[in-house]
Amino acid sequence: MLDGTDPDHCPGAPFTRRLWAGGEVRFRKDWEDDLRLDGRRVRCVESVDDVRAEKGRVWVELWRRYGAAAASAVGCGDGPAIEERRTLAFLPAIDAPAPARRILKPPHKPTVSLALTPTQNLLTNFSALTYNAHAIHLDPAWAAQEGHPAPLVHGPLSLALMLAFLNRLGKGQSVRWYGYRNLTPLYRDREMTLCVREKGESGAEQKERKWDVWIEGDDGGMAVKGTATTVDL
Repeated sequence: MLDGTDPDHCPGAPFTRRLWAGGEVRFRKDWEDDLRLDGRRVRCVESVDDVRAEKGRVWVELWRRYGAAAASAVGCGDGPAIEERRTLAFLPAIDAPAPARRILKPPHKPTVSLALTPTQNLLTNFSALTYNAHAIHLDPAWAAQEGHPAPLVHGPLSLALMLAFLNRLGKGQSVRWYGYRNLTPLYRDREMTLCVREKGESGAEQKERKWDVWIEGDDGGMAVKGTATTVDL
């Protein structure tokens, strides 16, 4: 596509502008055993679960399943180690100024938070790592053309940062499930704050913990909102 995005999931003109709207990730117990970086073969199986037109945009729901390579052309060995749903929104090209964005304040204070400022080096390296040539993350002029003050932080990058943060909570926590929605953009060179708040322990035998999670932009509003389940290691 003209903006450098992968055309595989694009529904076609005029819906040529892609946004990462949200998703979820599920981790099977002992998932790391299938995905060790020791030369073994692994497989990613992708499927389109749903496509719908709604509110002037086209929504595409994808599932990706990762696991040990199976003997057949499809499937992931004994079952996927990780399952990921991605929700993509495709919009028409911009023909009017972008509307003012609402600032949605978090309803409570976080239990733990971590502030960081994404640099262009971080965005460029993540684009290279994930084979993502979307110009909105790399080119200030392209970002401005789409109504943004600076290049955007990747949706998958904010996902990766939050998963890493959750996995380092307390005395050893491992994420089992994380679901999220991207509400407003996060920008290069503007502070973002990863926030988590424990909702209380459930499932005493499994030692599961539930978390409200969100990412605040530099205006203090929620840019990403989600929930997570972790288990004690």
